[in-house]
Amino acid sequence: MRETPASVFVSPASLRKGSNITGEIWLEIAGDVFPDKRWSDFPVIILGWWLDALFKLWSEKKKRGECLFMDGPYSFEVSKEEDGFLLRCYSDAHSTKECEWEGPVDLAATRPHQR
Repeated sequence: MRETPASVFVSPASLRKGSNITGEIWLEIAGDVFPDKRWSDFPVIILGWWLDALFKLWSEKKKRGECLFMDGPYSFEVSKEEDGFLLRCYSDAHSTKECEWEGPVDLAATRPHQR
């Protein structure tokens, strides 16, 4: 299985503090972006969720971890396969969950980026 590096991007210049911190956050995988380049959301909150889901995937031997965005009908799932990890990015508009990207990912090469 040929693995693709996946990156999480956060734009520090976009961060704004109100009752919660908002700012731009998105994934880049194999030249694609999800859910959209410079997606506006709640990066501090959702990064906490994502880290928790991925930590359980590694430490508690879970089969999959679901990572949600707060704004919009978007999520991604990382599942443990026999020969690595599989990433699926979903849009759930109008209660019809559709996979927008799917492929094996190299989680060891995954790292946060700033833009």
